[in-house]
Amino acid sequence: MSWRKIIAWTAAAFGILIVFGIVGGLLFLRTNAFRKMAIRTIIQDTNEATGGRAQIGNFDFHLSTLTAHLYNVTLHGTEPASQPPLLQADKITVGLKIHSILQRKVTLAQLEIEHPVACMQVDRDGKSNLPASPQKTEQQQHQRFRSGCRACSCG
Repeated sequence: MSWRKIIAWTAAAFGILIVFGIVGGLLFLRTNAFRKMAIRTIIQDTNEATGGRAQIGNFDFHLSTLTAHLYNVTLHGTEPASQPPLLQADKITVGLKIHSILQRKVTLAQLEIEHPVACMQVDRDGKSNLPASPQKTEQQQHQRFRSGCRACSCG
């Protein structure tokens, strides 16, 4: 077998593997396992960023529009369980725009919050139900989040 045939078969095999990987990834985005993993990751990141306790009722993602919908979102602060949570929203829609996959540049293209209810409580001593901001490491203090949101609404 000549080198040209070996290279051609190797390239064809890599091409087929790439196609199967892409198709498998697209199919995974539609599974319940992905939905659960996404909810778990969003909750964990929100808890770490805010110092509060987040809950998400449901999640769906539309790859064609790069849009995620979070349903029945609740953020608890330091309020007792008998009190209303710090923040509730029936639905949060997040639209993304990918600028570069290799450089991982993604911007927020859309943010819609439907029926938000915020309940901040302050007692006589000046103590509120806002969670304490978590301590950031030196590396985290130097990181910046840059976002340009084209369409944001709250209502």
